[in-house]
Amino acid sequence: MVKRQLASLDGMFLGVQEMEAQHLMAIGFTVAAVLYAAYFIRRQIGLKSETGSPCLPGQLQPAAQTKLVSGDLGAGPELIRDFARAYRGNALYLISWNAGNEAEIQPLKVPDELISCDLEDLSTRTKYKVELAEALKSLDGTAVPAVALLRLMAMLSVGPAFAVLSGAGCLPLMQAHRFIILHTSTVLRAITVGFVGATPQNPRAQWMLTIASPNLLAPSDTKVTLEDSPGLYMKECILEHRLTPRLHNASTMDEEIDVAAVGWREAFLERA
Repeated sequence: MVKRQLASLDGMFLGVQEMEAQHLMAIGFTVAAVLYAAYFIRRQIGLKSETGSPCLPGQLQPAAQTKLVSGDLGAGPELIRDFARAYRGNALYLISWNAGNEAEIQPLKVPDELISCDLEDLSTRTKYKVELAEALKSLDGTAVPAVALLRLMAMLSVGPAFAVLSGAGCLPLMQAHRFIILHTSTVLRAITVGFVGATPQNPRAQWMLTIASPNLLAPSDTKVTLEDSPGLYMKECILEHRLTPRLHNASTMDEEIDVAAVGWREAFLERA
């Protein structure tokens, strides 16, 4: 069960722009893919989707990986604007789990004094960075390293969705998108969710795409401060993404997250 504190963002549209893995990572993903395939089949059997059996959009698969490179992201100023707009637009959420293993999702709210600030102003961008750092620290009192925050801001942009969708030959379009931040003392991930697969013939997307970043607390040799620009700051950035049928034709993102969040703890927290 998910304790819902989500503000409705139905109707929001995101027009997104445009490995060798280590052995242990390959084993971990293989196990995860097998587990997720079982979940995917159970979901299709147990949840009768009113959408019928739509074709997979493009070359997207139920569970896959995409390597994100710096070229998939915009320049530093563009990334910070993406992040700040999402923050200002109430599209950022924090997820945690209580003692009863219930997922709790809370929206991140921008202080009133920052809502009307000019995002082109360097001091405004710095304030948004500081606000995000304080919001994450408030969860358990643990300060997030500057390099992890800069990685996170890069993930809270259109870059990850662009890389996945364009790489699969899909239109770079997500409906009702949201960014969900998973943070503990040892794990920091950004999860992008949204409806995909809309076409001119069928403008209501029939699939939910979930894109998860790697653990952004991974060690780094790069020395940075919050004054630096968002970016990957890691040798390799592998995105995990999952595609599930929409629960029903009129499902909201709140409903979809209620169902999906049940498996996020095992998939993205305990396995990190």
